[in-house]
Amino acid sequence: MSLTINQYDTGSVVFEGDYEDDTLKFAAAGTVLKGTILARDNSDDKLIPFEKGPLSARKVCSAETYKFVDGDTMVIDVDDAGNATVTFNAAAGYVEDTTTTYPCADQDGLTVIISVDGGDAQTCTFSGATTTLASILAQMNAAFEGVKVIDNGSGQPKIISDTEGTGSTISDPTGTGLFVTNSDAPVAGTGDAVNADEVTALEVETLIEGDSTAAVTVTSGIPTIWSPTTGSGSELEFVSGTLLAKLGLSAEVITPPDTGALTPVSVLTDEIVATGAGDKPVRPLQIGKVNKNKLVIHADGDATNVDEVVKDQLKDTGILVVESTVLSLQDND
Repeated sequence: MSLTINQYDTGSVVFEGDYEDDTLKFAAAGTVLKGTILARDNSDDKLIPFEKGPLSARKVCSAETYKFVDGDTMVIDVDDAGNATVTFNAAAGYVEDTTTTYPCADQDGLTVIISVDGGDAQTCTFSGATTTLASILAQMNAAFEGVKVIDNGSGQPKIISDTEGTGSTISDPTGTGLFVTNSDAPVAGTGDAVNADEVTALEVETLIEGDSTAAVTVTSGIPTIWSPTTGSGSELEFVSGTLLAKLGLSAEVITPPDTGALTPVSVLTDEIVATGAGDKPVRPLQIGKVNKNKLVIHADGDATNVDEVVKDQLKDTGILVVESTVLSLQDND
C-alpha cells in the first residue's frame, strides 16, 4: 500500500487550479479584495464582484481621508421614504479666563504654560508692559502653536485649539500669570470625528448610519453607501449638501445595478485597485479547489455568506470549495 499526503496552506485562497485572462469592470474607484467571488455582468459579459440574491442601490465614495467642517450636511432620501439630513458636528477644545478685568496688573515676566491636543508643553513668557487685553492676546498668539487666542466676547482671553473634534484639547494651564490663576477648567472638543481635518471612513460610516436609514460598509478604507432593501423598492437619492462633493458624490438618484441574477464563475486571487471607473485585466481562478475561509462575497467583506447554495454554484463552474481542510489522505493501494 502506498500513501499520498497532500498538505494545504490554510492561509491560501487557492489550493490548486487553472487560471484564465479576463476583464474586471469597475463602476468607480475602489478595491476588490483577494479571494472575491466573481460573476459576469449580463450587459457586457465582463467580470464584476458576485452578490447574492436581489441587489440593492449603492454608491461608492471617493477613497481618501476627508476634511469636513462643523455644520456640513448631506440630504439623502433612502427608498423614497423622505429626506433625511446627515449633519457633521465638530467643536474645538478651549480654555478661558472669565474672571480677570483688563487692564490688569502687569504680567511682565509671568508665564502661561499649555499643551495642545496632547502635544508638548508650550510656554508664553510675557515681556514688557503687559496690562491690556490686546497685549495679552498678541503675546500668547505669538508664543503658542496650534491655537488661536481671542477675546471671549466679554473682554477676556480664550485659547482655542485649531483642531475640531474629540481629539481637540487644551491642557489645564500652569505658570505664574493671571490667566492661569483665573482660568476656568478646560473644555474638551466634541463631534463626529477625532479630527475634522482627517475624518476616517469608519467615522463617515457612523455619521451616515446615525443620521439616516442608509447603511454603510467600509472595504479597504472606502465607504459604500447602501439602501437597506433590495429589489425594485431599493433607491438612494442624494439630494443636496456640502458633504456630497467632499465624499466624491453628486446629486443623483441611484437604483440597483441592472445585472439580473448573478452566478459565480471565478475567484480573484490578487487584490485589484482602481483609481476610477473602467476595466482592469485580471487572471482569476476558473477551475480548481479553493479555501472557503479565504473567500469573499464583496458586499459583505468576508466568507460568512458563502453558504451551500454559493458552494454548489461554484462547483457547477468547476470550483470546489474546501471547508477547513489541512490534510487530504488518499489510499492508493
